[in-house]
Amino acid sequence: GIGLPEREYYFADQFKTQRAAYVAYIERTMKAIGHANPKAAAKTIMAFETAIAQVSWKVADRRDIDKVNNPMSSAELAIYAPGFDWTAFFAGAKVPAQKRLVVGENTAVKALAKLYAETPLATLKVWQSFHIASQASPYLNKAMVDSRFEYTKVLSGQTENRLRWRRGGDL
Repeated sequence: GIGLPEREYYFADQFKTQRAAYVAYIERTMKAIGHANPKAAAKTIMAFETAIAQVSWKVADRRDIDKVNNPMSSAELAIYAPGFDWTAFFAGAKVPAQKRLVVGENTAVKALAKLYAETPLATLKVWQSFHIASQASPYLNKAMVDSRFEYTKVLSGQTENRLRWRRGGDL
């Protein structure tokens, strides 16, 4: 759901530079894929991801085995976290109904289902189009590769992108 490494990147002052680099990357990506208003799209995407981050668990909570072990069936999940079409989700993933799933961030899943239900379809579409383009960017043209690297170097501190033939070996 989020493009920054952890939820804290959306809120902590120490990550202002990373947030700014991410918004610029979103805007460049949306422009590259032909979105009519890349700046507005970047603002919408960042606002939606910030809402996702708000209800997501902190890293320490996600490491607590007692908190993340929340078994339930597919049917129980649909009742527990309404607002998201779990049946369609599992069908699309070609996963049959399950008697036992482990729902890691159970309170976050419930809040995210509610968030998705309340979010306009246009927001979900622009957010999804960005993430599809972002995930594909390492394999697209040089402009997309360079744009992604401009963002990720702010996170990693890496000053130079690996050679194309080395990146190609990661496929």
